[in-house]
Amino acid sequence: GCVINPKKELRCWRLGAAPVLVDTQVVDVKVPSLIVGGSFGYTEAYYTKLNGTFWRVPLDGSPMVGVQKTIPATANGMIRNFESGFAHSCTLTAGAMHCIGAGHYGQQANGPFVGNNVLTPSPYSITSKFARLARTDGSNHSCAITNTGELYCWGFNVQGETGQGLPFDHSEWPVPHVVPGLTNVVEATVGHGGTCAITRPGGLYCWGYNVNQWITLGTDSTQYIRLPRYVPLSFTPMSVHMVLGRIC
Repeated sequence: GCVINPKKELRCWRLGAAPVLVDTQVVDVKVPSLIVGGSFGYTEAYYTKLNGTFWRVPLDGSPMVGVQKTIPATANGMIRNFESGFAHSCTLTAGAMHCIGAGHYGQQANGPFVGNNVLTPSPYSITSKFARLARTDGSNHSCAITNTGELYCWGFNVQGETGQGLPFDHSEWPVPHVVPGLTNVVEATVGHGGTCAITRPGGLYCWGYNVNQWITLGTDSTQYIRLPRYVPLSFTPMSVHMVLGRIC
């Protein structure tokens, strides 16, 4: 895990070990879900500093020294925000978006499917119109909101996570596609198996794996909701967060 203390120091640790000072002047840190065994091994953290640079630190048992900077400070301007999914992380600047980590489901957003540990990201230039990335937690897909209120998603799509309305054989989207039927999106959240967005006016829309009918609130037992579905609420939602198929 990792923590930022009041001095803006980043300290990280591995299981059974004491925290180690990694860097200073740190403003944000995210640790993707850690996987042990198999073809994975994404034990790392990503963080940003006050000067707008984006960094990676290994948490896989190797010494946490010589932290690898993955994006130069001059690459398309300062980092505006970043989000980390199950095994990938994307950063957004004024000029482009960069994604690193896993790419076998199209998480890199740059067209081709790539390997499981990409540490030299290539920018996706259309994202100059992206305002911010959707809040991401434990997913193999990502989304971003544009300056005009559209929502673009890419990556894993087996359960309809990207909201394209297409069947199972379109199980990955390696480039961002606009989610149809949504306008004036002000917030979005991406979690394991699904996606939700808040529009103004309009309310809450969700799609993806409808386990326990969490999307349809008991009104529809369809397993996969592949297009945005309006979620009727008795109040006006101001924020939304999805974690492991649950939304708050």
